[in-house]
Amino acid sequence: MADLLEDEKKDLKPEMENGPYGKFVAGLLGIRADPKKEYYNIKVDGKDAAQGVSELPLKDKSKITFTLTPL
Repeated sequence: MADLLEDEKKDLKPEMENGPYGKFVAGLLGIRADPKKEYYNIKVDGKDAAQGVSELPLKDKSKITFTLTPL
């Protein structure tokens, strides 16, 4: 998933950082999360992702959403 975000950086404008569990999304579309009060939640087909963005496998026709979420 991290590679796809990088491939689409012109349109999605992802900002990723390395954390203790791999890469995480710090910003999208020019909107950066304030790490003291929010984060980007990732859902796959309506369910919270079980892995971080660097480990998240891509499957055909899966719907992936990123939501800026308060802590």
